[in-house]
Amino acid sequence: PPMVIGAAETVGDTLLVGVKAGRAPTSENRFLMTSGFEIYDISIWDRPIRLAQMHTDHPVTGVASLDNIAYLAAGASGLIVVDIHDPENPLRVGNYPMSGYQATDVAIHKGKSLLALSVASPFGDGYIRFFDLNRLDMAIPQGFSTIALNEGELQGEPLDIQWFDNKLYVLLQQSGQLSIVIFDGLGTQNVMHAVYPVDRGLSGGSFVVQHGQVILMASGEYLILQENDLGKMEAVYWQALSGEVFANQGSVMVASNQGTVRVPTLDLVITDVT
Repeated sequence: PPMVIGAAETVGDTLLVGVKAGRAPTSENRFLMTSGFEIYDISIWDRPIRLAQMHTDHPVTGVASLDNIAYLAAGASGLIVVDIHDPENPLRVGNYPMSGYQATDVAIHKGKSLLALSVASPFGDGYIRFFDLNRLDMAIPQGFSTIALNEGELQGEPLDIQWFDNKLYVLLQQSGQLSIVIFDGLGTQNVMHAVYPVDRGLSGGSFVVQHGQVILMASGEYLILQENDLGKMEAVYWQALSGEVFANQGSVMVASNQGTVRVPTLDLVITDVT
């Protein structure tokens, strides 16, 4: 505080942080910024050391990395690419603006070197665009067409995305409703999707997908969702809490205005498969 975390990813003993809000630097604190990207050494978790920070023009609400390159979803700035080979001196090496839209999150399928970027418009819709990280120009990979989120049960603003078990999960803000959309078969001719309305939490949010459940922050609550017999994502646990939720080596963390805290997950679950 007063800077607000918009996204985070842990890579070994390094924490990558996207800043979505804050304050301009002052003579008393030159490390303040209104939005940007930070890198921390967390080898001692309760004593993080800031290694570097980089200002951005717009809020960073998505962070993902692969092979010492970080990818930032940075609102109206679109997708920002940062070389972090030297974590004390990050270097911006690319920028892919999304004209008229806001980049909201980014997720990498590391097995396929495939990046998904969620993009929202101010008109209640958006899309998911894919990038091939094996190519220098990061062109759209063959078979991965842009997913439009502008009609029918798929209309809405994508807030958060995550790959899990070769499926792409999308947290979708619809009219007065949050839904979780799961896309399967991407990259093939048999792409399918399923839409799961959330029974609690009407707006905003971030999520972490685990085997058999979804951890969701929405409407000032921390929720654990599981699918019920009616095909809806039902809240089986909730508590009052606000912030950005992210995974940390099997644990689930929430970055709130009081700092970063570990939160319960109820059951032992699979969090990742590599």
